[in-house]
Formats: sequence, C-alpha cells, structure tokens
Amino acid sequence: MKHLILAISLLLAVTAAVAEQHESEPAEAPDSRSLSEAIFCADIEERAPIGGAESFVIGDRVYFWNRIAGGEEGDGITHVWFLGEYEVQSIDLSVNGSPWRTWSYKTLFPGLAGNWRVEVRSAAGRVLGSYSFHCGE
Repeated sequence: MKHLILAISLLLAVTAAVAEQHESEPAEAPDSRSLSEAIFCADIEERAPIGGAESFVIGDRVYFWNRIAGGEEGDGITHVWFLGEYEVQSIDLSVNGSPWRTWSYKTLFPGLAGNWRVEVRSAAGRVLGSYSFHCGE
C-alpha cells in the first residue's frame, strides 16, 4: 500500500511540474496579417484591378489581386494556385507595409479549363483566404 501511495504522489508531482513548465513557456506571437480585399481580374493598372470576373476562357491571363492588412516590412505571403485539387503553382510575394497590394497571375493555356482556386497563405502557412473562378473552353 505504501508503494501505491508513493507512486501516486510521484505521478502528481511530475504532472504538476510539467504543467508549470508549459505555463511559463512564451506563447507564439499571433499572425496579424489578414486579407482586406481580393479579386480575380483581367488586368492590373497602377496597382489596381481592372475587369473583375469569376469566369474566364482559355487564352486569358487571370490576375489574382489582394490587399493585405497588418503586414510589416519584410513580411511575405504565398499565392497557391489550384486546378481542381491539383496544386499548379506556388508564388511567394513580398508584403512591406500595411495596407499592401500585391498580385500574381496565371495564363490559361489549352488543357487548363476547369475550376480554379487560389489560397493566400501567411509565411507561417496559415490560410488567410481561398478564392475560386472557372475557366471555360
């Protein structure tokens, strides 16, 4: 019986020590970046989207434009382009302030018709937003 009481006491002491260690560890800084605007468009002029749309055809160049809030100099985001569930391209972009406008594009060559999606991810990999468009023949 003494061994059982000793084992339980030891287990409680170890559990308390582990819990205290976790409480004293600093928390990770929250990722403050967010998308304040996002749009698919046919062109970009003077850093602004032109011809917003949700449907395009083979031969079009599709721009994905977004405005990021909460960024600081040296930050980055990634645009990940998907055709269906297949990742087609991942594009790293700089964010050097808040708000910050940036964009990437994809030319829709033959064989690329279907449902597309772009995920915007923070440098830490958090998905800030996911946006879709359709490409017809």
